Amino acid sequence: CEKHSRWQDCLRYFDEMTSLKIEPDVLTYSTIISACDKAGRWKESLKIFQYMAENETNSSILTYGNSISSFAKCGKLDQLMKTFEAMSQHGLTPDPATFGVAISACVKRQNYSSALQLFDKMNALNVIPSLPTYNSIISAYGSRGQYRKALQVLDEMKHRGVGPDLLSYTYAIRACAKAGKGNLALRLLRTMQNNGISPNIRCFNAAILACGKQKNHRAVLQLLDEMNRSFIVPNRETLHRTELALKHVPQTQSSVLRNLQAKMNT
Repeated sequence: CEKHSRWQDCLRYFDEMTSLKIEPDVLTYSTIISACDKAGRWKESLKIFQYMAENETNSSILTYGNSISSFAKCGKLDQLMKTFEAMSQHGLTPDPATFGVAISACVKRQNYSSALQLFDKMNALNVIPSLPTYNSIISAYGSRGQYRKALQVLDEMKHRGVGPDLLSYTYAIRACAKAGKGNLALRLLRTMQNNGISPNIRCFNAAILACGKQKNHRAVLQLLDEMNRSFIVPNRETLHRTELALKHVPQTQSSVLRNLQAKMNT
């Protein structure tokens, strides 16, 4: 049933088992919850998980993981965090994938404190995060204005042998931009290039914002020139960031904006 996402069949068999007073085992619970999760039936998944908890069935990491995945997909973060607590109480350590799904869900719903709490728990349990999980954490710190923490995570990745990718650097540059740290944003841009990763429009837009906050007009113009040489077409965000960055040099601003608009229209 699970492999074919036949969640209705799984639930029917489950009802038959309970009506016959046959207690499902851990594998049965895991299979049903997984089938419901794959079908997007989080309410049914939650119902099965609650039944399992009420009957004090010894759960496995797989069962908890499937439940956490369901809660993550439907945004039930309170239930998600409670499930992690239940795992700890039963002496079970979540695997990297389970942590990753939960952290990603928290970040997507801007619950950064819960995401960082889970990340701290990972480190305490010596569970090494995956690349997407690291990226989520860098994004979380950046959104909170904690650029130093974001950069520390970037360094931690390298130390643990997890190579940062385009998204890692994009989030890190955005963190610096939010804090107005233009020099750091430029340094990250050069670092990723030295590592063979080509910046995209999002990286350049964030760097322009960062340099603009520092009133580093020369750097803004250099970034625009580099975009042009890299055949990266500016977008509306580029136009807006540049307009703000060059507002103190109106003559330069006017000609640069006209040039950007012309490139956007071609």
